[in-house]
Amino acid sequence: MFFPIKGGIYEEPLGKWQKKNIVALPCPEYVLIPVCRRADDSYSLSVSVGSRVERGAIIAEYKSGAFTVPVYASICGKVKEIRPVSLADGNTVPAVRIEYDPNGTERISPMPELKDRASAAELLLRSAACADDHPLYSEIGLLGERKPHLIVNCFDAAYGAAAESQIYAEGCGRLSSVLTRFAKAVEAADTVIAADRRFRTDANVRAVGKDGIRTVFGRNKYPMTPERLVRALFFKDVPLGTAAERGFLIIKPSELSALDRALSNGVPKTETVVSIAGDAARTPGNYLVPAGTTLRSLIKLLGRDGTAVSKAVFGGALSGRAVWDPETPVLNCTDAVWFFGDRAAASYDRDFRCIRCGRCAEVCPEGLIPAAAAKYVKSGNYSEVMKLGLGSCIGCGCCAYVCPGRVPLLQHINTAKGRLKPHDG
Repeated sequence: MFFPIKGGIYEEPLGKWQKKNIVALPCPEYVLIPVCRRADDSYSLSVSVGSRVERGAIIAEYKSGAFTVPVYASICGKVKEIRPVSLADGNTVPAVRIEYDPNGTERISPMPELKDRASAAELLLRSAACADDHPLYSEIGLLGERKPHLIVNCFDAAYGAAAESQIYAEGCGRLSSVLTRFAKAVEAADTVIAADRRFRTDANVRAVGKDGIRTVFGRNKYPMTPERLVRALFFKDVPLGTAAERGFLIIKPSELSALDRALSNGVPKTETVVSIAGDAARTPGNYLVPAGTTLRSLIKLLGRDGTAVSKAVFGGALSGRAVWDPETPVLNCTDAVWFFGDRAAASYDRDFRCIRCGRCAEVCPEGLIPAAAAKYVKSGNYSEVMKLGLGSCIGCGCCAYVCPGRVPLLQHINTAKGRLKPHDG
């Protein structure tokens, strides 16, 4: 069962496209693969202009905390140039441009066996299983001597996306095998699969109870963060960002799928499942996209004929970031891309007014009062903003979604967070 969790909003009934089977996109003419994630990351290149690379070959490595993260070529071909590229989160970093060669080959590399926590962390790292925003390989080290509760989070982090849910729905039988091996390696006390009941199928119902795995189907109350999922399953409150330290290890279906591929074929993850939708998308659905595929290539492949894409958003429909550079690439943490035409693209050229209904405070999962923050931001009173605890805002966008006055609350909060120093939040 799911215990009640405060704040958030229940997702709407599924559109037909959300339950479509995952379709592999053809390789684009070129990809732009970032060699790091932040401008101040240290990195080293393994290729130069003119190098020929195989799919799955290491082209760079960068430092992330105590870890050295490999960067893999997502297509085979020739390195055309190394140049800066703008990411959806606003960072500008160096990227390797590879032009596709249909006659190229795939690199197969030996992967570590899944036998203990150390090998599990190494396999997660070397298989590129983890998204950049969820470094599970580092969280394993935070467990200490605890035997963790292992949770498979099949809920999508992005509102409206269906990538993780569909990966689980299509591959639950295959993934349960690698899940059993992973649970044994990390010495899990128990294993729970938490899945959106809208994606319940005969196949994943039959998987219930196998190998000691418990499956719980619940209603998706966005945002289903790891901490909120722990609350829903175990009725325990966990401070933001401390799930692993409290003995809860969260893994995603996409990460299990990457582990399965690495163990079976010796091939790292070079593609990611992305939900692509919006009124300017020709065929909304879930697509397997090579990492480094640019917005320009996506629009060329999936944009609606005769409808100009006036606005593109990377991420959730409520919390995603508008992207204007057509060379912005898909990363392994990109879960959704939205194409909007002129009619659907929101305009904020008039003054939207708060009607003081309090709905934004009701849905805030962190108990904040977004309307108050917006009021102080508009008046430039940042001394009052500092008192509102905006550092705990997770940027889910629920407040803006429910606002009847259409006040761009999330934009105001992001403005405030950008003005405040990190210790002021």
